[in-house]
Amino acid sequence: MFFRYIERYIHFCMGEERIMFFYPSPLGNLWLMSTGAGLEKIFWQPPLEECCVEEGEIDKRACDWLEDYFNKRFRPIDFPLHPIGTPFQQRVWQQLVQIPVGDIFTYGALAAQLFTSARAVGQALGKNPLPIVIPCHRVVAADGVGGFSAFGGRQTKVVLLAHEGLNIMPCGQKKIKGQTLGDESKKKGGGNWGAVLRPPRS
Repeated sequence: MFFRYIERYIHFCMGEERIMFFYPSPLGNLWLMSTGAGLEKIFWQPPLEECCVEEGEIDKRACDWLEDYFNKRFRPIDFPLHPIGTPFQQRVWQQLVQIPVGDIFTYGALAAQLFTSARAVGQALGKNPLPIVIPCHRVVAADGVGGFSAFGGRQTKVVLLAHEGLNIMPCGQKKIKGQTLGDESKKKGGGNWGAVLRPPRS
């Protein structure tokens, strides 16, 4: 059992209050930023300016979800998300939350569903503000694990996939077959991140 948050902070950005809270994960200390609209960002380094505040409801639900995730109690996200990005990035991230634990897609397969290029998909994944929660680590190259822009790079990606039951070498030669998202993935638009996300398909 991990200790959940041990410190909580507040951060002001563009006049909007953002709550910072801390979760000590097996991959290092995670800092989670939220607003009243939902969880906005996860990163491994806190911002420079902060001050103490009380825990919010989103804080508790996100920390509970992370604790379950790292204990292999995989379950749907039950707290609102509020990632900031361009309309295209939002489209890509919306598809990521449909990829269930234990499943993977190639950059090319995901790009085909979005009628775009694998390079554009990779760039959007690199801007994902909510790693682990929006599972960009489940998108891999056709001949290996591919890149990962969060802390630890490819090694962290390999560890996350192994945690979910998939063993993929960073420079592996085994070809990974791309899969097809369901009909829901073909819908365009950003969607409502504030709503509870749909559970993974069985």
